[in-house]
Amino acid sequence: MVAVPADGGGHPVGARAARRGLRVERQPARRPDRRRAGPGVPGGRRAGHARALLRLPLAHDADRRAHRLPRRRAAGRARRPERRGPPGGSRGRRRGVPVPAACLQAPLRRPRVQGLTDPAPRRMQLTGLHHVTLICADLERTSAFYRDLLGLALVRETTNDDDPDARHFWFGDADGSPGTLVSFLEYPQLDEGHVGRGSTHHLALAVDSVEELGAWRDYLRHHGHDCTDVMDRGGFHSLYLRDPDGHILEIASRTH
Repeated sequence: MVAVPADGGGHPVGARAARRGLRVERQPARRPDRRRAGPGVPGGRRAGHARALLRLPLAHDADRRAHRLPRRRAAGRARRPERRGPPGGSRGRRRGVPVPAACLQAPLRRPRVQGLTDPAPRRMQLTGLHHVTLICADLERTSAFYRDLLGLALVRETTNDDDPDARHFWFGDADGSPGTLVSFLEYPQLDEGHVGRGSTHHLALAVDSVEELGAWRDYLRHHGHDCTDVMDRGGFHSLYLRDPDGHILEIASRTH
């Protein structure tokens, strides 16, 4: 109980306070907390029980005997003799049938690569380019450029083996040697090509020396064909120009 005066002051309860005219108010009695404390809750009946701490590592050592946890082997206790299988170990038997252990281990061998580790002579060998085939719109105009201007020989005039309606011209050296051949298929109805993946960037033709490139530059410009200056490309020198259909041509020296 708490004595509360009329003006709001507080004094202890007793006979003296009652004689002074203090009003006494009773506080509601506290009900006992009947909630049962569970395992691990301080103050609960089962808080100190070892089962509440079984998940803690220290509880295993403290309560090992109470819960029959496995003990360490006594120092003086002899170990049971180990069983020994047949000679060669368990790998030497398979379903009761003796198998040599060496047969169960496959030898580690590298796969043989044809042409790299085989001492036998190779029967296949790429020796270089045979020819390059391009598409043009007018074979007469193409012939005037590659034969009359650049000096290549018109080796063969034929039709496309896969499309007999399309003409097919071959240019190269006088003998038509593989590696010097450039052929053209005539398709005037096709659209102009676009640079992209799968397209060809340029075609390079060879000359013997760097000094000859200067002569080619002057010759092409004299006949009205634009070309670049002679450029150092690292291992060789070259210049660039375009043919009538827009193909990029490079004239490169064989030596630096």
